[in-house]
Amino acid sequence: MSALEGRNVCRQIRLVSAVFLSIILVSEAQYTDLQLPFWLLETSGVETTLHDISFLEANIAFVVGERDTILYTENDGISWTSKATGSDQSGRLHWHGISFGERCIANPNWRPGFFPYVCDLKHGYAVGSIGNIVKTEDRGESWNIQSNFDLTERPDLVLTIGNTNLWKVQAVTSELAWIVGDNAVILHTSDGGVVWRVQTSPVTGSGKAIYNLLFESNSTGWVVGDQGLLLKTTNGGETWNKLPLAGYSGRQNFFSIRAYKDAADDVLFITAEEGLILRVASHLPGSGANATAVQTVVNATCGSDAINGVVFHQAAQSKWPHEPVIESGFAVGQNGVICQSSDRGYTWEHQVDPPLPLFCKPVRISVRVF
Repeated sequence: MSALEGRNVCRQIRLVSAVFLSIILVSEAQYTDLQLPFWLLETSGVETTLHDISFLEANIAFVVGERDTILYTENDGISWTSKATGSDQSGRLHWHGISFGERCIANPNWRPGFFPYVCDLKHGYAVGSIGNIVKTEDRGESWNIQSNFDLTERPDLVLTIGNTNLWKVQAVTSELAWIVGDNAVILHTSDGGVVWRVQTSPVTGSGKAIYNLLFESNSTGWVVGDQGLLLKTTNGGETWNKLPLAGYSGRQNFFSIRAYKDAADDVLFITAEEGLILRVASHLPGSGANATAVQTVVNATCGSDAINGVVFHQAAQSKWPHEPVIESGFAVGQNGVICQSSDRGYTWEHQVDPPLPLFCKPVRISVRVF
């Protein structure tokens, strides 16, 4: 986890948000015209490393980073306000991940001209170093420490959970969330963080770090981590199973995972060290109890630096049944790498580096569509 300190924050309007440690990049380009995106540089007001971002709405976001830093914007990143967590460990506390309740429901009061969904904008979690977890129930105005762990399944963590780096959190709803971290830690709450229960997996006790996670429902999710680690659950984490990747035999560390629907295929994108971007497509031909999914893995690369995030725009097919299909996308990573795909993630090309000072030093990037 390399570090870069600086004041610069950029923002990306209507397209993709990328946290470059202490830098957020923003493009003014429309997503349907990605050939020449224009990147804007702005000021964060802090001199510290930033690690993650969570959007509540198109123009409202939280960013977290080192030295107990939580920043908030409600104007597309034009200005950022610091939010205090009240921690007495601010000097050694670094926040690595943040997530607000991501489940949206149909708006019962919807009418033309208004947003058709209602999302949870109040409840969020942040996770970080030395086993820290905080939760907000008032849109980040106040944060409460959560430290009630049920480690029955992992007694080896009793003495170490307080020194464990927690890397990512995903709040599926205000009550339902998962956290991953070092030492193969997977934590789960179903009561809004009153209790965080540890979940076991095939790599329990291995010492491997789990860097990222993705839940697409209350029951189905994936985690990725050290040395090509990819696990999947279909029962909310009660059991985790290793997911084989046909045609991939590498040992690179996996840093992020995203899922998309691409017509009849379910597609996972996994980013890793050495510029690796895996496109994992699963197709279920036919139907019935004996139908078996066919997996196709494409090993694409963009340079040789670690790739830390990928995001795609989706649109509906022009012909019936109008299923969603993947269009153009971005991947981002260390040393200011920005890659672009115009063929649904089969190949990637470097974007021309924008003339910004941030690219003179190694940086780490994550991405988010809104």
